[in-house]
Amino acid sequence: MFRRRSPAETFLSVSDRSAIADAIASAERATSGEIRVKVITRCDSDVHGNIRDQAVREFQKEGLCQTRDKTGVLILIVVEEKRLYILADEGINSKVNQKYWDDHATGLQFHFKVGAFARGLSVVIASIGADLAKHFPRSADDINELSNEVIVGG
Repeated sequence: MFRRRSPAETFLSVSDRSAIADAIASAERATSGEIRVKVITRCDSDVHGNIRDQAVREFQKEGLCQTRDKTGVLILIVVEEKRLYILADEGINSKVNQKYWDDHATGLQFHFKVGAFARGLSVVIASIGADLAKHFPRSADDINELSNEVIVGG
């Protein structure tokens, strides 16, 4: 018996996921920031399509709020709704404003419209990583607190 794969599972190929994980690893080499990408099929019914509320839920669920320096960043992609949201923890948001995240989301949407999902994510991740390195440089005792792998579903 074959199980039908969800839209979240088919959104990115295995090689795309690997390229994105590599982009995250590269971006995090110079910063204490922790970047995660999560792809879900749809928002939970109780958030009534409010993507920010869903992003907050996923941020907490994936442990991004537990980083040592409050430097977690989540890029949430909701496949069926064709929406995305970038959410950062309070440490980062003390240095950058919401317009910064909105501008990155707009850039990512441009890539998505032409089907360049992995490329768009890699470009945005690199940009975020470079900016985080300015405000949150990697310290000698820094460790990679969270996996760089793309999270699918859940």
